[in-house]
Amino acid sequence: MKIKNLVNQRFGKLIVVSYSSTAKGRAQWQCVCDCGVKLVLSGRQLTRKDKRHPSSCGCVPKVVARTHGLSKHPLYSAVIQQYRRCCDTSYHGFKYYGGRGIKFDFAGVDKAEIITHAIEYIENNLGPKPSKKHTIDRVDNNGNYAPGNLRWATKKEQVANRREGKKREGCTSKYKGITWCKRNKKWCVRCWIGGKRRHIAYVANESEAKRIYDKTIATQAV
Repeated sequence: MKIKNLVNQRFGKLIVVSYSSTAKGRAQWQCVCDCGVKLVLSGRQLTRKDKRHPSSCGCVPKVVARTHGLSKHPLYSAVIQQYRRCCDTSYHGFKYYGGRGIKFDFAGVDKAEIITHAIEYIENNLGPKPSKKHTIDRVDNNGNYAPGNLRWATKKEQVANRREGKKREGCTSKYKGITWCKRNKKWCVRCWIGGKRRHIAYVANESEAKRIYDKTIATQAV
């Protein structure tokens, strides 16, 4: 029977490094987990589609348990969102963060440890959340989520700090929330309010459109 070569293929945290043997008519493969543990698995075990498909040597459940414990921390939701922006290619906002080179720059051997170090840094260096209006923001909006570049800031402060200077990909304006309307030959201002994108105004001047957008966002933050 012809054996399908699985060498160099990845299955979760496991990488197949070599053929091992054949047992009971099934090919056995030498694998190495990302954590360094070596183990032998059959081709059927590696390629099966159900929930019993192994994705690691067994270290993943330990990480999940640690992550679950962190999920109760008041900073977890904000920090995990920052992590996903930079590290999760399936996250809807990845292209604006990790996609343009911004990193979640905290040390750790796995996701849980990285998140833990980020939370500890915020607690020890930024102190408690000043008010309900404050969230974690980057001092340099083009810099990484990293020690020395985080602060507590209100929505109004974050609006003033957002990325500007050149046109964003797929947009006609260099400012967020501003697009050029060919039909009216004016700049169109739109904002997300109450979970819906709302039309705010048409104006002739791009800078004035930005002012209206900033004022609208700041009003929502009050």
